[in-house]
Amino acid sequence: DLLIPNMGAAQEGSWIMTLTLNAGMLKKMISRLNPEIVIPVHYGTFQHYKEPVEKIKAIGDERIKIVEVGSKTIFEIK
Repeated sequence: DLLIPNMGAAQEGSWIMTLTLNAGMLKKMISRLNPEIVIPVHYGTFQHYKEPVEKIKAIGDERIKIVEVGSKTIFEIK
């Protein structure tokens, strides 16, 4: 399975809701869903995304595929 989480920790701690996931939330999500591939999106693309991509990389899970902003990547799903 493929997981494409909306990252960046936007509005984290807001009185209404956290708008996007942070690295800790992603780690829990991966643990519960057990996807084959994880492609995080939206980190660092706008000012309100506060958490840097390094936090995602620090999770250290080989299933996480970081696609650099503006690049193109093709993944083959079995």
